Amino acid sequence: MSPPDMDGIYRIKAHNKGKQFQSQDELIRDYKATIRDINQKHASLGISMLPDRWRAIALTRGNYID
Repeated sequence: MSPPDMDGIYRIKAHNKGKQFQSQDELIRDYKATIRDINQKHASLGISMLPDRWRAIALTRGNYID
């Protein structure tokens, strides 16, 4: 398993790759819009489910779970 934020960071960076911003405010606006879009599409759903999954794994002491 990779760290929980790696998928989210990749999605944000991929969307903005190669863009040049004229100001820091423009950059912040664009990144906020990207994050909002990811959240609205539920693309981060798997990430938000990781704590529950980790808890279940810990309770079974690392044994396989469905």
